[in-house]
Amino acid sequence: MVLTTGSVLVTLLSIAFVFVCFLLILLILIQRPKGGGLAGAFGGAGGSDQAMFGAKAGDALTWITVALFVGFLLLAMGLTWATDPGDGANEIQQFTMPVEGETDAAATTDEATEEATDEAVDMSEKVDAAVETVKEAAGDTTEAVKEGAAKAAEATGEAVDKAVDATKEAVETVKTEVKEATSDSEAK
Repeated sequence: MVLTTGSVLVTLLSIAFVFVCFLLILLILIQRPKGGGLAGAFGGAGGSDQAMFGAKAGDALTWITVALFVGFLLLAMGLTWATDPGDGANEIQQFTMPVEGETDAAATTDEATEEATDEAVDMSEKVDAAVETVKEAAGDTTEAVKEGAAKAAEATGEAVDKAVDATKEAVETVKTEVKEATSDSEAK
């Protein structure tokens, strides 16, 4: 396989595009919804201004999200530009062959036509195989993201349950200590 500047550029742009996509997905998932939403159901901040990253974290996350979205658009346009075959794609290639006689030229043209047709069929099959590979990879990626989100939601729920239990235990301990201190002061 011969690496050209175009194929290296497309590879680098594709890697950067996938990286920006994953960052954008993760950044959107960690942001607090404006109306509480699911964050309130899992014991999150809901309507308060305090979040995991501080009071002004929403503003910073919003700007980072906008910057990643602009990067997403620029990379998408760059990939389109880098993979565009250009104006020469619609032109018909003309073959010039030495002609000894008209009958030989017709036979040579037929052979060249058959070879070109065979090459076109081979290329079409390769393109179809590449499309199928991309579809499979996209399906696998989608499933992995869904599984990751489900695991993250489950882990968050478990962490919230543990925090609630620990808080209940702390409250009970404080109540017991207050009762003991109250009964000790009344006894004196």
